[in-house]
Amino acid sequence: MAKRLGDIKLNQTVLFVCDIQERFRKAISCFEEISHISNRLTDVSRILDIPLIVTEQTHVCIQQTVIDLLNRDIEVHVVADAVSSRNQVDRIFALELLPDIENLRIPRLTFFPLA
Repeated sequence: MAKRLGDIKLNQTVLFVCDIQERFRKAISCFEEISHISNRLTDVSRILDIPLIVTEQTHVCIQQTVIDLLNRDIEVHVVADAVSSRNQVDRIFALELLPDIENLRIPRLTFFPLA
């Protein structure tokens, strides 16, 4: 059975951008692409008047934030191509493990940059 993505309701949506720091440029796999997609998402959030939260966090910040939001019964969408780590193996494992956290399903979206 296919996983249900759910509706994204603009009036119930917040864009959360975490840990895109210039000092991590050399350490983060695909930093340029992640930064570009995050900038596009930020632009779209401003156009659609979606609240934006930008923060610096510690290791496993996305995973811990997802767990916390799910525990508060908040629907979470992770933009897979706007998430990275120090290497692709860590990124792949994190994205694959997220849907299995406490048997909760987390839809992943892919954001294709506009030409």
